[in-house]
Amino acid sequence: MREGCRCLDCGVNTIFDSDKCILCGGCADVCPELCLELVSLERLAGGEDLQRVLEQRTGEAKPTGFSAIIKDEAKCIRCALCAERCPVGAITMERAHISCTWIAKSDEP
Repeated sequence: MREGCRCLDCGVNTIFDSDKCILCGGCADVCPELCLELVSLERLAGGEDLQRVLEQRTGEAKPTGFSAIIKDEAKCIRCALCAERCPVGAITMERAHISCTWIAKSDEP
């Protein structure tokens, strides 16, 4: 708990590549905060957009026998154990970096 309090919000986020993921559940097993959960697609709640995406991914109207990984962002401490555990490299830790350029306002009309 003391270590978690040191966090200065580094901007590092967990990125999941669903095309590489084999749904082995290793990431959920190693997570110290239990913020990852492997669930069947039937347990997902959502509207027509979710159903459309599921049909595109699974090729079925009723996706049975498929699973998904759900992440609770509020619990995640960005420890990267899930990324280290992933046998196929489907999870990476990436820093969000926002850059902007300030333009001085000219005095001319």
